[in-house]
Amino acid sequence: MARQVFTGLEADFEGLSLVVHFSTEADGESKAGRKRIKLKTLTASTDVAALAEEILEHCPIIPPSKLGSIERRLRQLQPRADSSEEGSSDGSSEEEDARMSSHGRALSVRNKGESVRGRQAAKPDSRSSSAKSRDRDVPKNAALDMNLARGGGVGGGDVNDVELDHVNIEALDDYMEGLYDDEMAVRVKATWRIMRLASMPEHMETFVSNRRLLQALVRVVREDGKKSTDLVNNIVGCFLVFSHFSDFHPVLHEAFAELQPSLMKLCDLEMRRGSAREADSSSASSEADRAKAFFLLQKSERFLYVGFYTLLNFSEHIDIERVAVRSGVVALLSSALDFKNIELLVLAVTFLHRLSVYQENVVSILKAGALKKLASLVPNPNQLLLITVLRIVGNFVLDKDARLELISLGLVSRCRELVKRPSVRGVVLHILYHLSVDPKGRHSFAKSDTLWTVVNQAIEILQESNDPNNAEREGKRLGDRSLDGVVLALLVNLSADDKCTQAIFAEQSGTLEDLLEGLMGSGHMLCIKVVRNFAESRHTQHVVAKYVSKLVAVLANGQGTGSTALVFEVLRALNALGPFTNAKDADDIFDICTHLIVAGEAADDVLLESIMLLATLIAEKESMAVAAAQHGVHEVLEGILQSRPDDGDLCVQAMFTLCQLLAYPAIRGPILDEGELLNTLVGLMDSHLEPLVELADQALELVGEGKSDWADEVRSLKFAAHNENWLEIAGQDSMLVGLSEGGYDPYA
Repeated sequence: MARQVFTGLEADFEGLSLVVHFSTEADGESKAGRKRIKLKTLTASTDVAALAEEILEHCPIIPPSKLGSIERRLRQLQPRADSSEEGSSDGSSEEEDARMSSHGRALSVRNKGESVRGRQAAKPDSRSSSAKSRDRDVPKNAALDMNLARGGGVGGGDVNDVELDHVNIEALDDYMEGLYDDEMAVRVKATWRIMRLASMPEHMETFVSNRRLLQALVRVVREDGKKSTDLVNNIVGCFLVFSHFSDFHPVLHEAFAELQPSLMKLCDLEMRRGSAREADSSSASSEADRAKAFFLLQKSERFLYVGFYTLLNFSEHIDIERVAVRSGVVALLSSALDFKNIELLVLAVTFLHRLSVYQENVVSILKAGALKKLASLVPNPNQLLLITVLRIVGNFVLDKDARLELISLGLVSRCRELVKRPSVRGVVLHILYHLSVDPKGRHSFAKSDTLWTVVNQAIEILQESNDPNNAEREGKRLGDRSLDGVVLALLVNLSADDKCTQAIFAEQSGTLEDLLEGLMGSGHMLCIKVVRNFAESRHTQHVVAKYVSKLVAVLANGQGTGSTALVFEVLRALNALGPFTNAKDADDIFDICTHLIVAGEAADDVLLESIMLLATLIAEKESMAVAAAQHGVHEVLEGILQSRPDDGDLCVQAMFTLCQLLAYPAIRGPILDEGELLNTLVGLMDSHLEPLVELADQALELVGEGKSDWADEVRSLKFAAHNENWLEIAGQDSMLVGLSEGGYDPYA
């Protein structure tokens, strides 16, 4: 049974119609065909969307997914709808149509007032079954490239109304002879036929092994590339088809290396032409001039697409890529971002993405001003282009200079709505996280609604995690889903910024309370980090104060599970909330902290934070100090001073906490009467740590202020320690003197 398969859609500017290309498949063979849809009702005021749906309804060959392509081509034809009615008998029509013809189309000039586009009768298809089905054998991207090269255009350019005769590999030598013909139309036709043969996979080995043909193609590009865009477009199209087969790259490396310098120059030339044509299209005074400029612009875009795509594929070899970079491909790709063609934009961004892997290329891209153009493409209605741009931005945010530039370009605000899109949410969250690393980036969040988008998503994640009835979360912990951790990590960075916390506190809708409830309910380490940041902020500290008891419970639970990171974060949060701690919570904290210190299994950071928390609570009020003494805090601290005398941070902090205790006269006596604290303090006067010596001296002065007998004892102990040190030093000096008098000179 015969089946019609849609293969392409083109816009016929002259005939004011759409040309639908399809293939009819039956009995293992495929035959190409086309159908013309005349647009008699198309005018400048026509509803393009409605007309596109009507065309789709009456032409079942076109798949529904091509509705956007139909609309785009109808808009391209709209300017011609009115101009064609004004009379096409102007003498300039022949010249215009001649310029718009491409790839050697046969032209027959008639009398003035008649159409100049000649028609060539379709010849019988005598190709073999393998040749007929070549479009199915060519890779998907290669088929697209062929459509571009033969005039289909990036997004639908001019129409190849004339069916060229079929090609045959046996006639390859004849086609090569056509490269040397004096007529440009003959040469273009020859290159088109060669390109058609090159697109057939069964002929690949013949082409790559034909060194004479490759050299001839390179020579034509080098000598005549500026004379005809169609000519060079066909030849580069051959190399583009070759480039899709990596196995042939080593064989083609030498030929493409010779082609590359000319290709780079032609891309630069066509880039300047394209920019000028785009300006002409915008400033054209008549619809005819606008249509003509638009057509020429499409030719430039088509060539740039084929040229860049070929360079991209061959740049798998580092030598080709280095030559391309030295030849200014970064500047060309940056300029290509000014075009509005989606396919060309996607290709340019993809090429830049590959180059951005290397730091030296990142510097070149920044100098070329590509970041500003990339940022302007976010957000974007085209999903493919959006994803491609976000991927390269994900590379650039890892570089500090690029990250700061993206922040200044307002990328944070541009990503506000994208965070809600499931298709790009992951990459957008990673980008926002890296932007939040810099203080400048965090400040930009405070000025943008993106902050609330992140906060609301965090609340939703926490509520789902804490909901016992959530079937999707059953058996899963917070952070099991990859993006949960990214959202929470981003929130950690934002909560560390004063302006962000101020903005969150200024919101009077209960957002902060809902967020804190979710954070405390999860008990996840990242959540406690956020709570700690809020606790340390002067804007939100008093709101977090109501959760001190819950934090103490989390601390006890973390101590039992041995989670060092969790315990450390809770200790820091409680340290910031010291003034808001009641007596009951303080008792629990003293018990937990003394256990952490005595056990000796906690990490040094946890020990130091525990001692700092003790000092904070003791300094608050005398009742706290009394409770600390009852829990034996002074004995625990004395043990730290004796067991780890060389650990400067721990000893200095322990000594500072002891000074806080000794500052209260009511508990000074019991502390000194219980143990050997006084001797320990005096012994610390000989420490090599100056801060520790100063604190020990301060503690001894506090002791001397209590009772006269303590003051006398302190003076006596100080004198004894000083005298012992003096005698030791004096004894060493006398020994040296005695040895010297005996005839031994230790310095000889």
